Amino acid sequence: MKTVENNVNFTVKLDAVDNNRLSALAALKKQTPQAVLNQAVHDYLLREMARQSFINEANDSWENYAQTGQHISLEEFADWVDTVQHQPDTSMPICHK
Repeated sequence: MKTVENNVNFTVKLDAVDNNRLSALAALKKQTPQAVLNQAVHDYLLREMARQSFINEANDSWENYAQTGQHISLEEFADWVDTVQHQPDTSMPICHK
């Protein structure tokens, strides 16, 4: 099965210093500046999507706590972390009020 890539062009305006740094890095990596920029954008998007997912999960957890009062204490969590290092199948503590 053949896949189709949809490439979209856009312009990035760099100052002279960053443009020189990009060119030097591309030369060191034996890649084109475009390839280096593509990888940089790809990595940035993955990192920022993961960051946003973490923030969303934290907000959801806070909303759940605000509505239900269900939680585990820091001490319970720390004890679980200590245990799971030696017994990876250990279940997380059960939430309570």
